[in-house]
Amino acid sequence: MAIVDRPAARDLKSMGCAHLAHLALGSRGFAKSGVAIEDFASQSRWVGKPKEGNES
Repeated sequence: MAIVDRPAARDLKSMGCAHLAHLALGSRGFAKSGVAIEDFASQSRWVGKPKEGNES
C-alpha cells in the first residue's frame, strides 16, 4: 500500500498538503536521528497548551 493510499494521508492530500512523508521509526526515531526539529507548539493554535496551574 502506498503512503498516499492510507486514509489519513489521502485526507491530508485532499486538503492541500503536498509534502507528506512516512516515518518508519516514528517521531521518536526521527528525533534520535539527530535532525533538527522545529518547535512550533508555541505558535500553533492546533497544539494543546497546558492550562494555568497544570504546567509540568
